[in-house]
Amino acid sequence: MRPSDPFVDAVADNLLDRLEDCKKTFPATLCLGGSSEAVRRLLCGRGSIEKLIMMDTSNDMVKLCKDAEAAQQDSNQNIETSFVMGDEEFLPIKESSVDLVISCLGLLWTYDVPGAMIHVN
Repeated sequence: MRPSDPFVDAVADNLLDRLEDCKKTFPATLCLGGSSEAVRRLLCGRGSIEKLIMMDTSNDMVKLCKDAEAAQQDSNQNIETSFVMGDEEFLPIKESSVDLVISCLGLLWTYDVPGAMIHVN
């Protein structure tokens, strides 16, 4: 994955723009795989997110996101970010522990999308 991909950035930016239309805030948010680095980079205070959990099924992708965050000097430094390796079909988080679950192209790789949606719900 390149540090910045115009297609991925456009998808992430469109996804995050939708948070600006919501009156509800989402202090704790889970970002499911795929393009979580772009989501973190483009977040810019949208959705009043205070805690961001970035999850991917690949240990290498989790490491890439951690390294990218460490290298960035951006406006999202006030967001508590944690990284987790996990599967969208078996989420490694407690029920009702997040306010929002987003995915920027991450669910494309999921075998059982309806099953993943059931777990997200």
